[in-house]
Amino acid sequence: MVNSFIAVSISLFVLNNIVENVNGMKVAVYYEALCGDSVDFITHQLYPHFSELSDYIDLELIPYGKAVHNYNNGSYEFSCQHGPSECKGNKLQSCILAHNDDQLKQVQFVNCIMRRRSRSSSSTVKGCARQYHLDVENFDSCSKGSEGDRLLAGMGDKTLALDPSISFVPTIIFDGKYNEDVQNDSLVDFVAVVCSKIGGTKPSICENRHLPRRLWN
Repeated sequence: MVNSFIAVSISLFVLNNIVENVNGMKVAVYYEALCGDSVDFITHQLYPHFSELSDYIDLELIPYGKAVHNYNNGSYEFSCQHGPSECKGNKLQSCILAHNDDQLKQVQFVNCIMRRRSRSSSSTVKGCARQYHLDVENFDSCSKGSEGDRLLAGMGDKTLALDPSISFVPTIIFDGKYNEDVQNDSLVDFVAVVCSKIGGTKPSICENRHLPRRLWN
């Protein structure tokens, strides 16, 4: 009887840790296709260790940044910080992200694009999607039609609804709340920030990981 009680207690402890950890925090990354700082964050902070953290994160990638959009005469008009090519690149990524919900593949896909010079090229985006076995069946119709505009406008609505308004790209938000210290730390050591927020058992990558600002003090 005692052994059975111990076994049940251990099982409940393990289950509670799993429930507490798996997809335990929401992380939203607001970025732009042609932004150098976005490239830096995605390729050097988000991507390298994401596979080791993906079980602990509910990730949303939002390619829009400091853009604006209007709806006139039945169609959307966009203006982006780095020009029309960036609007195109944001829309191309939106079309793939909307039709593929595997967050690890999404990160791999966006990293693939951000490492290329031609980040607003349809062939680049489609090639990266195929490399990671993402669905491209509706890509052409989406990227060239009204669906892509609607998806990009949706990314814009999420971005423009931020409080405070976005002032730096990329902006990284945990659990729906902006925090300047968390933002700055994430740009320097995203893994350390995630590790600091994981409750219960942490993955091995979190061992001896400290928030950047604590190292500076």
